Amino acid sequence: MRAGKSIQGLLIAACVALLPAQAEYAAVGDTGGVPGVTDVGLYAIGHVSYLVCCSDHGRQVAVSVFYPVDRGTITATTPQAQYPLDPFSNYLPTTTSAQWEALGLARAYEGSRPSHEGPFPLAIVTPAYTGDNWQYIFLGLSLASHGYVVAVTDHPDEGQWPWSNLNDYMVALFNRTHDLPLVITRLLDKNSAPQELLYGTVDADKIAMVGHSLGGNATYALAAGYDDFCDELWASNFYGDPRTEPSYICGSLSPDRRIRAIVGMDATSTTMRYANLAKIHVPSLILGETVANSSTLPIDVASWLYRPHSAIDRSDSYRVEVQGANHYSFTNYCESGALLLQLGVLDVLYNAGWLPGNTLAAWYSVFPCAGPAEAPFDPVTIDPATAHRIVDTYVLALLNTYVRQYPMQNWVLTPQFAVDHEPLVYFYESEECKAALPSNQYYTYHPIPGQCAIAQKDPPEFFAP
Repeated sequence: MRAGKSIQGLLIAACVALLPAQAEYAAVGDTGGVPGVTDVGLYAIGHVSYLVCCSDHGRQVAVSVFYPVDRGTITATTPQAQYPLDPFSNYLPTTTSAQWEALGLARAYEGSRPSHEGPFPLAIVTPAYTGDNWQYIFLGLSLASHGYVVAVTDHPDEGQWPWSNLNDYMVALFNRTHDLPLVITRLLDKNSAPQELLYGTVDADKIAMVGHSLGGNATYALAAGYDDFCDELWASNFYGDPRTEPSYICGSLSPDRRIRAIVGMDATSTTMRYANLAKIHVPSLILGETVANSSTLPIDVASWLYRPHSAIDRSDSYRVEVQGANHYSFTNYCESGALLLQLGVLDVLYNAGWLPGNTLAAWYSVFPCAGPAEAPFDPVTIDPATAHRIVDTYVLALLNTYVRQYPMQNWVLTPQFAVDHEPLVYFYESEECKAALPSNQYYTYHPIPGQCAIAQKDPPEFFAP
């Protein structure tokens, strides 16, 4: 059961034992307003791209790294950051920081010398199935400006573009769980090599992982491990029958003990049994879309949020529900339409049959950027800038509290903070509530604040017997 919290104990510990940490935070922190939640911190932002080699089957993983830079080292001639749209081919142009700044994102600089105030905590950000690392630029920029090294991954063979190879979900998930530990290792290798740009920039003892959708599923798997991956698979028509998958994806996985905290953003979890999710023993934030709307989808997205939160059942595990958001509100995908039109990418998608019209209106008017009420998709009623600010606020609060270890940031991770500062957020510390359970195969959860419901831990529509 969830251990009780002592507010008095937290306050005493914070005020007596951690005053030096608060002074350090002031040096790396924020420009005002709510501590830890402003859009841009005190650091300028550096950027560099890598192709990390080699995981299973000779795979390369593209990594877009954002890191803190001392503002005084930036000049008028400092080159702006370069963000590839497709790091595995030359079919699409590389975008620039200025092009993304026109969409409201912060400026970053390519290859600038990292701040001398390091080493800094490392946050690995891993995307949704078929997702690209450019879809998470907003989060990389925000966290780096607040004193984090942020490595956003891009994985091959996931059908990101019409010409990309496409592995099915199960194989892609297996690959992620082997790609991501390698990315950590390769970045730590660079951190230890004097000739590397990132030399001495990463604190190897302070590593977190943030995953969206399938990336969140891989994050949970790496935090929990599993005895047999094939036993964890969701045996449904949506993800496929594990009996038809290649045999090499079966086997065990040890948890990656270097990971000290995790964030799942609308993270899938129905490839993992409830008992396996309960093995997660690091602080966690489960951040997601509107449960009431997502439950109308053909896939039960709502259970992605409350099911893992119930299973983890720790006092340092939190669920944040963003009202009016949908699955893509946690990315740059929708607001990127103007840039993709400018670069001719919408024409490419239209010609490939991926878009009903090669205009900006077509991009913004169809799922996932819009979901009319009559469609089987949840409508988006929150603007991207607000959604990103909320994501930045809570991810930064979790990482500051449990990775950087500034417990005074813990006040953001409370229901009262949401009431006072975030009217579009439902915040849950626990899924425990008063409802009769038919057996120990059920659990309770909060569909909305103040209500209680029950669900099966391993529903038969997810798992084969």
